[in-house]
Amino acid sequence: MAWAVKAITGRPRRSGWARIRRNTSVPSISGSETSNNTSAGFETVGNFSTPDAGITAPFLLRNGCPGGASSAQPGPGYGAVPVGSYGAQTLLLSQRTYAGATCGSTMPGACAESAPVTWDVVVDAQTPVSPAPPVISAPRDPTSSPDPAENVFQVSGHGTPTTVQACDQGGAGAAGVISDSLHVDTDGNISGSVVLTSGTAVDPNPGWHKLSLSQDGCTTTSKPVFISVGVRPPTVQFPRSSGAVDCSAGGVLTQLTARGTLPYAPSTFGPLIVAEELGHLALGLIAAQISVDPTPQADGSFGFQAVIPLGLLGGLPLGKHLLYFFQAPPPPANATQAEIDAHYRAFASIAATPTSRVAIAVPPLPLASPLGTGALPSVGPLLLSVANCALSAGAGCALPRADVSQS
Repeated sequence: MAWAVKAITGRPRRSGWARIRRNTSVPSISGSETSNNTSAGFETVGNFSTPDAGITAPFLLRNGCPGGASSAQPGPGYGAVPVGSYGAQTLLLSQRTYAGATCGSTMPGACAESAPVTWDVVVDAQTPVSPAPPVISAPRDPTSSPDPAENVFQVSGHGTPTTVQACDQGGAGAAGVISDSLHVDTDGNISGSVVLTSGTAVDPNPGWHKLSLSQDGCTTTSKPVFISVGVRPPTVQFPRSSGAVDCSAGGVLTQLTARGTLPYAPSTFGPLIVAEELGHLALGLIAAQISVDPTPQADGSFGFQAVIPLGLLGGLPLGKHLLYFFQAPPPPANATQAEIDAHYRAFASIAATPTSRVAIAVPPLPLASPLGTGALPSVGPLLLSVANCALSAGAGCALPRADVSQS
């Protein structure tokens, strides 16, 4: 860094700075060492003048070096030699006393050239480093908006202080984002809103989205957020939510038949899924036997019947259960188990009505008299002996650790 000082006031009139790679020191004629500080081709140099004839300094070091510096463009004179292609190359390095490929001088010693040095190198293509993807913090994942008119969502997140855009990998693809008004401040905070497409009465696919943020043209994106707009869930007509399964007829109950309607044809949106809430990301998918009437009803819906297995062997066990009834397309090909779990969890968020998110209770079987009759003997003790339901299911069995009352 250097200054030109005004003789009268002692204030700097002109200054400059340079970022230079220091070369090895070489001895001077006087015997002391001097350094080659110009390092041809590798320096970054800036030259700045005071704006008011020395009253104000060109810049202050405490504020850092100002912009406007420049660097020389490396070329063959600096050892920057282009190669024809990527891959293995053999470079021949030599030193000449002349410039260019040939020497036209006739003076003795003017066209000298050293012996070449062979250098085998491999030239690889340099891929630009992609920036770290931004992080999206709102909307939350998943988000469901049953009203197709409620399609504007506030977005927040964090990234680098550069441009940002909304990307969609949902049912409508990139066309799912109608518009966005996102901006990033100098600290990388992202804010704004997006307008998304909505599902229709016959086609829900424009209404489900996997919204993410990107700062490199959607090449790398944030973790997506599932959003549904105007997508209707199925309607379960039986059983009603919070209703108990009727076991009054006695015997072993092995199945529960649910009936209702689908708003969309399975070929348009996907099959009916019946899943149980387990309290974590993965739902308990139920192997129900589902049949759908292909003929639409007057309102365009499709009737369905789902036979849900009950019991200890692969069915819903005794107790309370929260079931989701929803439609969903198949998970992406080659999806991991975690991605499959997130896929079904996202579409289950559409089942947010009392007729699509149904709570049922499977009660234990009534404990019948082991005598097989309602008449009690007139004399002698009454002995009650029942078997474990896990070993012998039926009316005359009891569950381990269950409460037994008499009346």
